Amino acid sequence: MLTMPKPDLALDHLVITCRHLDDGIRYIEQMFDVLIPAGGQHLFMGTHNAVMAIGDGIYLEVIAIDPDLPEPARPRWFGLDTMGDDQPRLAHFVLRTTDMDATLDDLPGDQAEMIGPAMAASRGNLNWRITLNPTGLPPEGGCLPALIEWDGTPPQYSMAFPGPELGKLTLCHPQPERFRENLIRLGASALLNSGILDIALSDQPRLKAEFSHAGQSIIIE
Repeated sequence: MLTMPKPDLALDHLVITCRHLDDGIRYIEQMFDVLIPAGGQHLFMGTHNAVMAIGDGIYLEVIAIDPDLPEPARPRWFGLDTMGDDQPRLAHFVLRTTDMDATLDDLPGDQAEMIGPAMAASRGNLNWRITLNPTGLPPEGGCLPALIEWDGTPPQYSMAFPGPELGKLTLCHPQPERFRENLIRLGASALLNSGILDIALSDQPRLKAEFSHAGQSIIIE
């Protein structure tokens, strides 16, 4: 049987989790001296967010539990149910595909299980499919991405772009070569070759994003 080539993946957005959304908004203001605009509510997840563009086709999402929404029927995404009193942090990243089914096809069982199945989601006039680990936790400490497929033009192309621009996202992991192979298998070869996505050796899995803004280099982890 012929295997169809996987679509090239693009970096869609970075996810900063926080206990309270106001905490995350203040954190971004402290780091960049800009105000990140409010986004909206996710009724099916019991969360709300603030968003801003950080490059061509890339955005930053600050997300927290919305106390005004009911508990969802499943664990909230991005590990928000386990936040505790943690400070705002870069918890996950999301890669964009134009064909979710093709991207998920023929993945090794362990990788497919960690990424999770794709579910349909919506907010206002936005509709998308996104993969969610059944536990709600970002797999491999956030180093294994979530995948998203937008219905129509991705919303970041119409978001405010207040200035901070992503230069590079680094996946830090004890097994960097294994992760490179995992990403290539997903369809991220072009993304890795572009230089905006990198992989480095680290004792513990974590993410590091490097931004340029107002003549400065700013790192968020």
